[in-house]
Amino acid sequence: MEKIYRASMTITLFTLIFLVCNVPYFVNMILFAIYVNIHYPDYPPGIYKSYFMYYYSFPLSKVVFISLNAACNPILYFCRMTDFQKWLKNLVLKTNIRRFTLTKSTSVGGEAFSARCCI
Repeated sequence: MEKIYRASMTITLFTLIFLVCNVPYFVNMILFAIYVNIHYPDYPPGIYKSYFMYYYSFPLSKVVFISLNAACNPILYFCRMTDFQKWLKNLVLKTNIRRFTLTKSTSVGGEAFSARCCI
């Protein structure tokens, strides 16, 4: 029962973060579509008459919030999933697993160096 509760909470958190980060873009697109298609000057009531909304609403809602969603996902993975925590700790602690060393190898034209991965 504990695993099911934890999994449902993880899915709920991911969904909430997705909605919080993407709803401003969705609302902005809907308002802009209504504003452009209806051609009614006061609907939405002056929302795109302000300088900020006209020039900065799309970059903020599309770039900043969606990038914030992408930045929050690994943090949520790390906080909620123990397998991801173990994998990341293993990756960080074993930095010398894949170390490249230079070895001499001869070629037809002379002496050359090649990289060899030591695992």
